[in-house]
Amino acid sequence: MRNIIIALTLVTLTGCSGLFNSDSSDDNKDHQFSSFPLMVGNEWHYTITVQTTSTSNAIESTTTTGNLTVNITGTETILTTINSYIVEESLTEGAQTFTRKTYQSNQEDGLYSYEFEGQNSGILLASIKTPPPQKSTKIYFKDQFFHTLKELVEFIEKQQGSTFIQPSLIQLSIASSSAPTFNSTPVKSLEYPLVANAQWVYRIGTNLTGDLAKKVLGQESITVDAGNFDSYKIQWLWDVDNNNEWDDDIIGYEYISTKGLIKKTTTVKNIASTQPVNNDFVVVGYFDMTIEYALTSYQL
Repeated sequence: MRNIIIALTLVTLTGCSGLFNSDSSDDNKDHQFSSFPLMVGNEWHYTITVQTTSTSNAIESTTTTGNLTVNITGTETILTTINSYIVEESLTEGAQTFTRKTYQSNQEDGLYSYEFEGQNSGILLASIKTPPPQKSTKIYFKDQFFHTLKELVEFIEKQQGSTFIQPSLIQLSIASSSAPTFNSTPVKSLEYPLVANAQWVYRIGTNLTGDLAKKVLGQESITVDAGNFDSYKIQWLWDVDNNNEWDDDIIGYEYISTKGLIKKTTTVKNIASTQPVNNDFVVVGYFDMTIEYALTSYQL
């Protein structure tokens, strides 16, 4: 069994009251979504499902799960003038628990997320297990080799760092005796108001990462364990290989309602499994991988 790193996308949050574990109605259809009223005390629970699907016997098809809890625990002023909410999240997978924090600011034109300088790309690391193809196998995607699935997932999720996660997560391995220094350029998680066909830049690409954008496709009713929600369907747009074209082999959607993030899926298609032959690697098959976050309950 081999561990893979799952980047836990921090959920988008909003305020209300009560605990919901059954069918819930929402009011997105009649109101323009233009603000996230983040509130201290809000809490969300998600199931995370990671699925690999073999398309040519390259890897055993597997399904693994974890549980994510997200809490807003306080407020803090960052970069002197920016009012932000402190969001803590924890992933439980078996006997292990992983935690991270993020700082989010709800501003006039959208929801922004800030990172510490000098930290990694905002990935929450979780050891969800999946069988390897073979010991000698390498994974090939986007003209790059990866030793494990965890390396591939980390590569995809790093694209969403603010220097891929909506919003980006914070690495908190900073000495408690020193105040953190934040990057002054945040990622833009949402653009207000949410309207069909609106598109914005989430993060401008660098020589290490391509451009990443988001687009509102429209409104859609979606059902998860927490209930039925009228949501905005938002598409992630990747240009990992910096060719000025949106990738068609990385497909991502998230569903946002007035209650927060309801569901998010990322599918990576046509991943090659390779094996060594005469000091080279030969493709022996292909598989797809999907990561899904689905709301199970919430208290707002």
